[in-house]
Amino acid sequence: MPIAYEEIDNLARLPFKFFKRSNYAPKAPTHWHTGIEIDYLVSGEDFKVVIAGQTHHYNSGDIWAIDRSQIHAATGHKNRYYYVMGLIIDNNFLEKEYPSSKNWRIKMDHISRDTASYRQLRKNLITIAELVDQPISDSIRFLILSEFFQMIALIDSEYTEKNCRHNAAKPIFG
Repeated sequence: MPIAYEEIDNLARLPFKFFKRSNYAPKAPTHWHTGIEIDYLVSGEDFKVVIAGQTHHYNSGDIWAIDRSQIHAATGHKNRYYYVMGLIIDNNFLEKEYPSSKNWRIKMDHISRDTASYRQLRKNLITIAELVDQPISDSIRFLILSEFFQMIALIDSEYTEKNCRHNAAKPIFG
């Protein structure tokens, strides 16, 4: 099965691509992209996502992440309705504006809905979804960016495993 590279077209003057998909038995073929993808299954049951060879099953209300350059695909069951929203963050923008993100390994599989961080992340995604449906004026753009940057800070503080090997102090003698 061929693995495609997905070229990401960001929204006008925003550092990410936002998508909403609602249909029966959705399917995303095997692909990859350099940006981090954050997905939220608004409704639907047993949505199958294969990320780097591991199969995950998500249900209504689940949020998950696909790290940079991971090969992934998604499928829904025949005759079942799904509503998925998410965004793919422009990697160049993220590394320029948030340099420490280069060291991220996102750990967000099956996060608990009982946490304040989950509720905040869900709120950020829903607010962005509502705002991107409007004509993007300067004020709407800044409202979207406000939600987006809150989300980035939350992901950094709550859902990443930092790889700091290259930042480790070198021994003075040795």
